[in-house]
Amino acid sequence: MRKKGLTRALALALCAIAAVPAAACSTTGGSGGEAIDSSRTQVRVYHYNAGYGDKWVYELKTNFEALMADRSFEEGKTGVQVLITGDMSARTAEQWRAEQYDVLFLENPQEIYTMVTTGVLESLDSIAKVANPDDNNQTIISKMTEQQQAAYTYDGHLYAFPHYAGNYGIIYNRDMFEQKGFFLAAEPDEDTGDILISATNPTKSVGPDGQPGTEDDGLPRTYQEFYDLCAEIDAAGIDPLCWPGQYQTHHIMQFVDNLTISNLGYEQANLNYTMDGTATDLIVFNDDGSIKFEDDGETPVVESVEINEENAYLLARQKGKYDAFKFFQTILSNEDNYNEQDSIKDTRRSHVEMQQMFLENGSLGMRENAMLVDGCWWQMEADATFERMKSYDEKWAKENRKFGWMPLPQPTEEAAEAIANGTKKSTFSDYLNAVACIKSGLTDAAREASLEFLKYAYTDEALANFTYTVGATIGVEYLDVVDRSKLTYYESTLIDYINKSDIVYPISGTKTYISNVSAFMAQKKYCSPGVQDVLEAFAPYKAKNMSAEEYFIGHQNHFKGIIW
Repeated sequence: MRKKGLTRALALALCAIAAVPAAACSTTGGSGGEAIDSSRTQVRVYHYNAGYGDKWVYELKTNFEALMADRSFEEGKTGVQVLITGDMSARTAEQWRAEQYDVLFLENPQEIYTMVTTGVLESLDSIAKVANPDDNNQTIISKMTEQQQAAYTYDGHLYAFPHYAGNYGIIYNRDMFEQKGFFLAAEPDEDTGDILISATNPTKSVGPDGQPGTEDDGLPRTYQEFYDLCAEIDAAGIDPLCWPGQYQTHHIMQFVDNLTISNLGYEQANLNYTMDGTATDLIVFNDDGSIKFEDDGETPVVESVEINEENAYLLARQKGKYDAFKFFQTILSNEDNYNEQDSIKDTRRSHVEMQQMFLENGSLGMRENAMLVDGCWWQMEADATFERMKSYDEKWAKENRKFGWMPLPQPTEEAAEAIANGTKKSTFSDYLNAVACIKSGLTDAAREASLEFLKYAYTDEALANFTYTVGATIGVEYLDVVDRSKLTYYESTLIDYINKSDIVYPISGTKTYISNVSAFMAQKKYCSPGVQDVLEAFAPYKAKNMSAEEYFIGHQNHFKGIIW
């Protein structure tokens, strides 16, 4: 059984994790140099300022300060002043202890477990487990999954709440798809054999959900359908896929990670973190170390094995991982499938520039790209481009355009049908593992004000406002209260995807996980034969020349011989 709390071994296991030296706090208290108002109680907030930006936290500040305008937390003072600092620097637990912050919003924090076990963080029990009359008498902990509750509980106390939810996938230009007819037909045209819809063959396929008349009609269900769609888009003179050349390794690695989780499904994916259960799809190897295939020469032979901490390295043989790399390698091996110039050759092409090219799509004389591999927060990062284009013509405003979060295709028709008929749910990885927490050792006034701040941040009102502002989500349950009329088309498709899916979080309290935390992070899941630098090994320009078989053999050998 999975452990229900963090073990004390975490402190020793994670103290060795290195971090980038921290930047010093602003002497003015944060919030862009805002002067400290001595008539109010201060709450100093740190947030990891990356793809989600900082607009949401300043809105949270404004709303909370208004809510607390008449509240006193210390004698002689009324109201609360929230002071905000954001950067992208990592810290160790001890560095966080020394920082003059009260509330922390952290992204992908390997140090969170050490912070819990060494007393850097304040218990959140007083706001997590008590019904909030200002939030329909809900508790915050009721908005968390059992897995999340267990991961952030130590000695019976809860120390963190899940925050930013993040994964990489495919964003498609729905406007372009509608204008160009880039939707798969229910049946090929009887006369021409064309697989896309047309004036004479207008009926779309039922799409990934298997239901006609829904927003995913005409989208690819399987890998093969996706390949076929890419070929049709390329034939129309448009690059099917793109991603930023400057960050090609990161974007592709995270996308393949999400594709892997999608292939494995919730239970099989979680074995990689709990290491307790039956693995049903481990690829069998021949005596010479090669992959054993069925008679068709393409389908790997698989077996079931009971997994525990002693043999968990066998999970490197999961077929879902092989299938994900097979998809990736197939796409890369044919340069007609993607924008090679900007996604691989030009290593200066940033994510923001690629988003700009994706948005402008020929309207301003730029190269056209039909689909973008990016994080679910991409719309927030591209906000400046949306605003600039809107200044030319209102039709370019994000609320007037259609971009969609594409359901990930499945390796086989059988797997696609399982999702369509409900025997398997779509699954994705929240690789960010982002959290919100409060530091210990604060003054009574700062502690109480900080707890009130975080309590408000997790009300349905504040959570929904985050989504309206950022266009993405926080990793707790609240999406049923989001007003869909306030969302862009993209945001609505993203929420549909989340609502229909199981979510896998890369966290666990097992001893093997604790001893190899960095190896379990998404950036360390993949490697190829004989290469120590995992990121370099996974660079697309190298992977495109490597077969899926070569990669997978190296992958399982790496984990068997090194990690465990």
